[in-house]
Amino acid sequence: MVKVNAPMFSFDARGQVGKSIVYTFWKGLNIVRRWVKPQNPDTADQQTIRGQFADAVARWQAITEDQQTDWEDYVGYWGKGAMSGFNLMVGEYITYIRGEDQDPPEDPWDYV
Repeated sequence: MVKVNAPMFSFDARGQVGKSIVYTFWKGLNIVRRWVKPQNPDTADQQTIRGQFADAVARWQAITEDQQTDWEDYVGYWGKGAMSGFNLMVGEYITYIRGEDQDPPEDPWDYV
C-alpha cells in the first residue's frame, strides 16, 4: 500500500482506474492500492455470520443513548485506541451469540 500526498494532481482522489489501481482514503490517509476483484461468498456459514452481525447492530440500536454513551466512556476508560463503543459492544455481543459468554452485553461497566 502506497501513501500519497496529492494523487493524480489533486489533494483528494477516489475511485479506480480501469482494473489496475484504486485511489481511496483509509485511516486518515490518501492511499493507492492494487485493484482486487471483490469476493462475496454466499455460503451458509457466511450467511450465519452476517446474521449474527445484523443481530448485534440491532442490539446496539435497541439500547438507550445513555447505554451507548456508557460504551463510549468504557472504551475511553480502558484506552482501547481507535475502537468505538459500537465496535466493542458488537464484539462482545458476537462473543455472547457464539455461546462464549453468559449474558448479552448492555452495560459495559458490568465487565469491570
